[in-house]
Amino acid sequence: MNKNVILSVIIIIAAVFMCFTIAYAEVNVTNKGEGKPKALDIYIGEFPYSSSIGGNITSASKEEVPNEFKVIKDDQKFDEPSWFNDTAPEVPITPTPTATEVIPVDLGGVGASVCVMDDTTPVIVDFAYSSAGYKNVFKLSDPKVIDLGWSQGEMPNGRTGTPFGTNWSLGTFPIGTELIFSDTANGKTYFTGPASRNPDKLAHAAITFKNSGTHHRYLVSFEDFWNGGDKDYNDLEFYLSGNLSTGCTQGGDTGSGALIPIYTGTVCKCNSKYKDGNKYTCVAQFTYNSSANNIVIPVHESSLPWNEFTGSGMVEQYRCQPTTFYIDAHNAPFWTNRFWNNIKWKLGHDQSVLVKCEESTPSCESLGYNSDVVCVDCKSNNNKR
Repeated sequence: MNKNVILSVIIIIAAVFMCFTIAYAEVNVTNKGEGKPKALDIYIGEFPYSSSIGGNITSASKEEVPNEFKVIKDDQKFDEPSWFNDTAPEVPITPTPTATEVIPVDLGGVGASVCVMDDTTPVIVDFAYSSAGYKNVFKLSDPKVIDLGWSQGEMPNGRTGTPFGTNWSLGTFPIGTELIFSDTANGKTYFTGPASRNPDKLAHAAITFKNSGTHHRYLVSFEDFWNGGDKDYNDLEFYLSGNLSTGCTQGGDTGSGALIPIYTGTVCKCNSKYKDGNKYTCVAQFTYNSSANNIVIPVHESSLPWNEFTGSGMVEQYRCQPTTFYIDAHNAPFWTNRFWNNIKWKLGHDQSVLVKCEESTPSCESLGYNSDVVCVDCKSNNNKR
């Protein structure tokens, strides 16, 4: 037989064998979605419309052909490109840690109201704790009704209802809006705020300051028993997060207005040291926000509403903060008395951040202040330098 003929036969047999092998492999291959395929190095017809192809394919004429399928979605190993989905996935709210036992309540906050201080920060409710014989159903009642959760039974065993840690975003509200929450138990509904709102004319809710930031800023807690019960105000408890205040004017009632203490960001080191000269002393500058004029709170109020400096290492404990507060804050900013460790201002129903005096704190002179003026111990109740 002619050698050329033999060679041709061998080539044909080999080609048939390869086709069979490829076909067999394709039939028995299972796509497990475990990786994105690489680009093929062959040209398929005029259009590379295969979802297995990645990259651009070039024809024999070197003309670039557009490729509309550059990725296969793979949920097991690889994240998809940001543009793969038309819309970004919704990010769920992660439940926050809550108590497994009753959370302490500040009885000074009984009858207090809570209001919104800006119109951009969402208000979040976190269900924290409940242990009561009655079924308690709580909601936001005003300025709009938003159903929240419910609970019935005693802890640690026998309680049913909404899981602790469940949270709800109430959205945003206009500045100054009072948020009125309610709790319904044994056929009676009680509200946050003054006693006049409740059917027995007693205050049934306490609002306790918990955090100077926005997260878990206040604890709202209810007493669910007619005529006050044991007045422990811990039958139902939930946290409020957001830019909120409890010194606000109550809807339909005469309130004192809201006061927010603010550290201006200025703290400086004085020339003089404390007593034996081993400790540096500092002063800090504060101001405030007020929602009403002529709010009067005496100095050194250690219970709500507050007006005192507290901390560690305050020299002589003289109080320098104002007693009367105005919308235009014309008696602020002011300097604190000297301190050598830390200090913060508790005002109204809120607290400032903690300010520290450290070795790295700049001198008053380096900030442009006269240490002999700003570091003089103040003894007046309404001191502005």
